[in-house]
Amino acid sequence: MSRTAPLAYDSADRLIGVGYDVLVAPLLRVEHLHSPLDLTGVGSMIFTSRNGVAAFVHCSSERRPPAFTVGDATAKAAREAGFRQVLSAGGDVEDLRRLVLDKAQFEDGVVLRAGAQEPAGDLVAALASGGLGVRDWPAYRTIKENPRAILDQINAPQRDLDAALIYSPKAARILSGVLTKQPLPVRTIVCISPAAAAELTDHSAYTICVAERPPENSLFAALQTASRSWFT
Repeated sequence: MSRTAPLAYDSADRLIGVGYDVLVAPLLRVEHLHSPLDLTGVGSMIFTSRNGVAAFVHCSSERRPPAFTVGDATAKAAREAGFRQVLSAGGDVEDLRRLVLDKAQFEDGVVLRAGAQEPAGDLVAALASGGLGVRDWPAYRTIKENPRAILDQINAPQRDLDAALIYSPKAARILSGVLTKQPLPVRTIVCISPAAAAELTDHSAYTICVAERPPENSLFAALQTASRSWFT
């Protein structure tokens, strides 16, 4: 499980609940940026991850604007944080773009995106080109963990791993660098998106599987499909 903590532990618990043994070895860690937050004229919010929700909640008590989220897990986090109007795109950034353009009220102020400092896609530009007023707030950044520590943890004695789960293109790039230095005892790498899988094309010794959709449920479904081949 390569996801950033603490979300990785929630994901690990889900996998353990259906019978998997899980090693949590995050490739990235999250750091809140505490950037200046200007909510003047903001009519609605966009959250592209639960990390964005957590960072915003840490900086502001405002919960009145409607919140658009990339997926259901992020929507749940926004509701638990106190947002009463939450709409989930239930997919990826492109699904979120379509939802916001369809539902956001153009006359009710700008849309504020609270997300990663280096997002995987340029959602802000895509929404602006669709006619929305958009403001970007870099809520957090992800920092590469020590590759040596990752290798030591994965290559510990008695460690027999079947699969690695990759949650982002950035995490895949880090894993690619790790694999260049030293092969890992993993037969399958399951990626949350084609963009993540593309970062691992140089490592043909591993079976690369890709989730059909970005939500974690699809990633777990891809893992389950891959796991059937381990015992045949």
